[in-house]
Amino acid sequence: MIALSLDTWVCIAGFIAVGTGLYTASRSEFRALRTEIKADIDHLDKRFASESAALKAELKADIQRLDDRVYALAAGLKPDIERAADQRRGA
Repeated sequence: MIALSLDTWVCIAGFIAVGTGLYTASRSEFRALRTEIKADIDHLDKRFASESAALKAELKADIQRLDDRVYALAAGLKPDIERAADQRRGA
């Protein structure tokens, strides 16, 4: 085996301690970051759900309003359509 001096062993132990400390710190930082990202995703998911529900209700109201307008237009044009059909039959 290679004979190493005490200074070399102290340096190696220091590097191992620093590496272990960095590894532990980065794991806890990643854990905190992961928790924060999960919270943000949950918040955005709830916000999206509420906004999509509001947009869906608004869209249904718009469709109903357009449906009512088309019905009113068709009801108003019914006499003209019948008159035109009678003229075609008579011609």
